[in-house]
Amino acid sequence: MYGLVLQSEKTRLSKRKEKSGPSTGVDKKDYNPVVGPKLLQEDYGMEIFRGFGPHIIRFGMSFEVDEETLAHPPEKGDRAMHEAFWGRYAWPSDGYQRFEQCAGLETTADETRSMILAFSNLVGVQELAISMDNGLGWLNGPDVRTSPNQGGTKPKVFGRVHGVEARRGISDPLSGDKGKRTLNPLESYSSTIAPKRRDAKSTGSNAVRFIAPIGFFGGANARFDSSQYDQNSSLIHENQDDVVRRDSDSDLTSSSGFTGDNEASRKNKDAAMEPALKPSSLSDAQSEWLLETEWAQRAFLSSYILAIMDNHVFHSIHSLNIARLPSRHLPHLHRHDFWAGLPALSSLTLYVIPDWRDIIRKGSNLVMTSPIEPSHAIGKVHGLLSDCISQLRTVKQLTIGWASGGERAAGLFARNKHILAAPVAPEAYDLLDISKPFPLLELPFVEDFTLSNCWLSPPTLVELTKRLSSRSLRTLRLHSVSLTSQPTPGLGPLQSAHVHPSQNHSFNDLHHAQAPPGWLFELPRRGSWVDCLEQLSPGITLAQLQHAWISYEEFSRPSLGTLEAIELESCGYLRLYIKSWHQFDVGRADPAPAASSVRTRMNELRSSMMQTRDPLLGTIVQRIPWREREVLQEAFNVVEGWDVNDPDREAALSDGGLLGGLGRVSGSIRKTASSSDPITKFG
Repeated sequence: MYGLVLQSEKTRLSKRKEKSGPSTGVDKKDYNPVVGPKLLQEDYGMEIFRGFGPHIIRFGMSFEVDEETLAHPPEKGDRAMHEAFWGRYAWPSDGYQRFEQCAGLETTADETRSMILAFSNLVGVQELAISMDNGLGWLNGPDVRTSPNQGGTKPKVFGRVHGVEARRGISDPLSGDKGKRTLNPLESYSSTIAPKRRDAKSTGSNAVRFIAPIGFFGGANARFDSSQYDQNSSLIHENQDDVVRRDSDSDLTSSSGFTGDNEASRKNKDAAMEPALKPSSLSDAQSEWLLETEWAQRAFLSSYILAIMDNHVFHSIHSLNIARLPSRHLPHLHRHDFWAGLPALSSLTLYVIPDWRDIIRKGSNLVMTSPIEPSHAIGKVHGLLSDCISQLRTVKQLTIGWASGGERAAGLFARNKHILAAPVAPEAYDLLDISKPFPLLELPFVEDFTLSNCWLSPPTLVELTKRLSSRSLRTLRLHSVSLTSQPTPGLGPLQSAHVHPSQNHSFNDLHHAQAPPGWLFELPRRGSWVDCLEQLSPGITLAQLQHAWISYEEFSRPSLGTLEAIELESCGYLRLYIKSWHQFDVGRADPAPAASSVRTRMNELRSSMMQTRDPLLGTIVQRIPWREREVLQEAFNVVEGWDVNDPDREAALSDGGLLGGLGRVSGSIRKTASSSDPITKFG
């Protein structure tokens, strides 16, 4: 949308300058106090909203930093042109120089009235979605490789995100691609706002058709009109010639007969092997690109929120899907008047990208970055949930999770790593210290609650579920949720009231002649999934099965409130890097990969990747004790592994881990119809 508005706005202003010369503002005759410039209503972008708006049911926008563009930001000069009697000359500029693209988008994003007018045409929309990524979270850099003809995975805006989608990677010199990029206009995009045609008449014109703001940055949602291009034209990045020349030079044999095995040649080869984007140390241009993108995103999000608040057409919205949102932007949503503008909202999805770095401008030209512990984002999400979302009586279905790290993340340094705690407490340390009470999240009106790509301590999972089910919770969904070790050390195995035949009965007293299966009277480890499900299951429990083996009499158990179902999808265990905490009960994280090629690549990339000492980031343990696995399967119908057709099963191997799905269990536990169901299990 912004690309269309910006394109028509540039055309309008250029025509006005041709007719009347320089202008300092908008003519009074072209200005409407309600919607702003009159001519803005007649541009192409507004015509699209006016024509198609009434027919749109699901409307989404994305504004995301693309790593390929970040690796090769457009150049900007540090000198300004001046006129003198002898001609034009360049002189160092006085202040901070902006990227023309970012400055233009920020200016357009500030046109709040334009967005309000465009949104007023969305009279039939029932679902809203937004996806934002400012590049200040985890960056894949050279860790995620793409082939020259592969554009990467496009992030989802609607539907379930499930952890993190791989951000479009960059062409990696270390992989042998040597920086080559596709010349197909339908698959390539320029690091400038629009590719230049070979026709000189089109120089400076914007030939790109944008669907969403991400298109302005050459991202996944940019759309090109192929009729505007010659298929054989040289559509390349502005630095493509340099890349090709560099690759050619590295393969040449020196005229002296040497094979390039000299110091100068080695330096050239080292430069060619250096990744264009090093997440651990961004170049000045890359830092400035992220800074200005952050400015533009703030302007866009402010206008987006105000446009929703000021348009009554959104009073019928029933679903809001925030597919990705940087944690630094959460305060924009921390306002009750925004949520009051969605009075019919019943389903809300919120996936947050935790910030890994802060970026600020000091003085006039100095841009600085500083590391941030990703776990600081937990308190921000919890504050939004407890202060605003928990008060919404209409929201019955809620999904919260992290859009970074975890078992679906791509790369040697990201997969199965960097997992944050569920934002159900102000601080993650609260989940690990059960010696003192802490304000656990209250959701009195939510009936269907989903936690995704996060970790919980066993006591927190039990207490949270019991507290929510005492109000309105009917279905609890745990997607890629991992349990930590039992926080309180020294308690040993759970000595529960489970009936063991050797305690009160002999096998002669049982109504079964044969010995019971070995898993039936197994004491679950305290803090294990078996232990948690035994306390929370709305259906069959171990205690019921044990009682059914011993006696046909009815077994009574405490009420679990409104809870009717628990769904697990790829759940397991993880370890936190807290040195003072011995987490022997969950095992150790997987050792270093055995493949020499994987080890070599990790050593090559380690200095280029982001590092953190945040002890509250978890790493998945891809194992589960065989006895526990047997109890989960036989008693709760929860089984280990992923679907054989899941593409991430094999991808996990190439990322240095074990086969995807190992040590992860899935299943559904639902409320039983009668107390006689356990008896039928044994016939």
